[in-house]
Amino acid sequence: MQKLSRSFRGLRRGLVSMLFAASFTEMAMSQSTLNFPRALTLNDRQTTGFALVNPGAEPAPVSFKLLSSTGTQIAASEETIPARGQLARLCSELFPTGSDTGWVQATSSASGVQGFWLGGDFSSFTDGARAADSNYGQILPLITDHTEINIANTGADSTIVTIRLVGRNGVDIAPAVQQTIPARGVFQTTATSLFPSANVQQAGYVLLNSTLPVAAVSVISELLNKPSWGVINGMDSAAQTTDLYFPHVISGDQDGGSYTTTIGIVNLRPEAHTVYMSFTPQTEDKPTMTAEVRIPARGSIRETLQSIFNLASGSSERMGNRALGADRRFRGLCRIR
Repeated sequence: MQKLSRSFRGLRRGLVSMLFAASFTEMAMSQSTLNFPRALTLNDRQTTGFALVNPGAEPAPVSFKLLSSTGTQIAASEETIPARGQLARLCSELFPTGSDTGWVQATSSASGVQGFWLGGDFSSFTDGARAADSNYGQILPLITDHTEINIANTGADSTIVTIRLVGRNGVDIAPAVQQTIPARGVFQTTATSLFPSANVQQAGYVLLNSTLPVAAVSVISELLNKPSWGVINGMDSAAQTTDLYFPHVISGDQDGGSYTTTIGIVNLRPEAHTVYMSFTPQTEDKPTMTAEVRIPARGSIRETLQSIFNLASGSSERMGNRALGADRRFRGLCRIR
């Protein structure tokens, strides 16, 4: 426990810096609510940490609640983040009592508080995500046969969530599932359990539509190597997006290791669409590469950087990637092995 606590806190400075660069909440909000929708078992809580930052000029009191699948409070704790300071705690430190599985919600009367969670064994694999947004419609853009799905109802009333498994060709590959989640409750399952008749390997993404806003996160294990973990929050399916930027992608041998970058893009429009992509190598004497990818209506792609830009086998490339669309209904992700 002490070793894991030191390991998590040793990572927090760099990770909190990443959080500042990646995500800011609306400063005009009078209260901060941070939802971490993964359902954590007692064992999970020993190896899951939370880091929060307070950009304000005054200390920020924070209330942490561990909520069960039915929405009942399992445990709670109070912390204070110094002005312009940070807080890092293992989940087991926040909630030393209570054995039931539950998800974590943090609230503060101060505006602008931000946070993320980090899990794994802190040795051979680890990953996490910022606090998840609540929305009526969301997509989980990467689904495999090792995908865990978590959906938390952040509201005060029960909600019904319709869950669809969509193939890369844009067609549902299994009947939709409806799940009722109690107020403040959480639903955790796996893609294979939720859609037992489907070939999940053909899936492109999961689409969620709920009667009230929910927060969602997926945890993908053994995606590119073993052991491994990938954590991806649900993305707002109604958000308006024209450009996607992946500022750091790697392909080939780099710094003593061999890397593969996988790019995933979902087209939410009801018609097929062409996405224009560009890759800027780190080496100045190499020109920017371009590619066009056609994505079916409501379909998706999942391709390696090497295959998209026809990179030579064994070549070494590093820098940024950009995807552009003429419409506003597509989402993307980038995973590096």
